[in-house]
Amino acid sequence: DKDRDIAPCSPRRSGSFAETPSRPAAAALSSYAAALGVILIFFAMFSVKLVIFDRGCNIDAGEFGLFRVEEATRYRYAKLVSEGKKIPDIDHRIQHPEGLNVKKHFTTLSQRVLGGSYRIFRFKMPFHKFVIYFMFLYSSLSVFALYKTSRLLGGGRIMSLAACAFYAGSFASGSRTIAGGLVEEDFALPLMFFALLFVLKALHSRKRLYPAAAGLLLAGAVSAWHVSQFFYLILTGILCFIYIWRPEKRDTIFNLLAPVIAILTVSGMIVPVLRGGYFLLSFSQLLGYAFILTHLAVLKCRFFRKNIFTAGALLLLFAGLLYLISRPILKEHAKN
Repeated sequence: DKDRDIAPCSPRRSGSFAETPSRPAAAALSSYAAALGVILIFFAMFSVKLVIFDRGCNIDAGEFGLFRVEEATRYRYAKLVSEGKKIPDIDHRIQHPEGLNVKKHFTTLSQRVLGGSYRIFRFKMPFHKFVIYFMFLYSSLSVFALYKTSRLLGGGRIMSLAACAFYAGSFASGSRTIAGGLVEEDFALPLMFFALLFVLKALHSRKRLYPAAAGLLLAGAVSAWHVSQFFYLILTGILCFIYIWRPEKRDTIFNLLAPVIAILTVSGMIVPVLRGGYFLLSFSQLLGYAFILTHLAVLKCRFFRKNIFTAGALLLLFAGLLYLISRPILKEHAKN
């Protein structure tokens, strides 16, 4: 009898538990919904840019007149790579009669990626369409890094999605893309967004992968777009300020920034456009060298460890000395 009394109740109990989702299941569902939201923003951003660009330029009409001035030059180089040809070291078609030193004055990373991808995967669509689709898709990848960055900074899923939507809908995020179709910053900006993401991850983790990833992404950014050096300079300056102002964070900042500086230094040696522009003596690199010298001095002398003012003065001293030493070299470089 007791069994008969209990048996009818057991299905209702199991049903009641099934109707109330557990917290992990709800969290997973919320995470999937947020991921879907970011993907929708990504494709919406791509679609809007493509539609507006197509209305103004008519992609189906062909490549003639599709790109202008600098974009036309980049398109020509990308097409040369797609055809298995070499980008000229000295381009006489740009600057006649002496020619222009392409390796020294042009960032050709995006053109090599575009042309190489088209050649390797042998896409059937015309090359000019591939360039447009690739750049519009690639430039929209920033929203994924932006979402993760917003989450790391303490934003909830809804507010992080709002940040992505705000960025995707802002005039600044797509105006240059729509106007030019093949602009350098579109290749560099996603790298910068993801570099910032890994910098934030490195500040909260001891994984060595994060500083290395940030350094490689920044190296790609400065190799693809000259203005990326300002981003690198500002980022280095902020980290140096935290290093000085927060003595307890100094080891964390050094473990993050030292690999980044090392990777950028190697890039300055091997990337032609960085080597030609004396990137190794740029303000961002000089500040990085001064930071490393300051950290070594702090480790050697106890006087600098706790006193933020003396550590800050030491950083400024090293930066000033490096600046004075490098000026004659850069002046001679400017003459040439």
